Amino acid sequence: MADASLHTGGSIPHRVHWKRMKAELGTYPLLVDFYFRTHQKKDKSWVGHHAQSAYVSIILRQLLFNQVLGKLCFRCARLVLSLVVCWLLFLL
Repeated sequence: MADASLHTGGSIPHRVHWKRMKAELGTYPLLVDFYFRTHQKKDKSWVGHHAQSAYVSIILRQLLFNQVLGKLCFRCARLVLSLVVCWLLFLL
């Protein structure tokens, strides 16, 4: 996995990107959206094959969990989903 640690943020720390996204959205960004922003180039190509396959895997898992979380209120579902995505990113 030669491209496993590639990101598009340059020398800007992730916490700064996170704060910028939060300011843009007015709320905490979903981790899947943060992953998308930090692993895609300006031309919308991925930094590497691993980043793209990890994102697809996350989206597929998100769709599966959405079936379960659909019965929860939107805020609760969003929080739980963010925690699950964080856990999945840790495992990848």
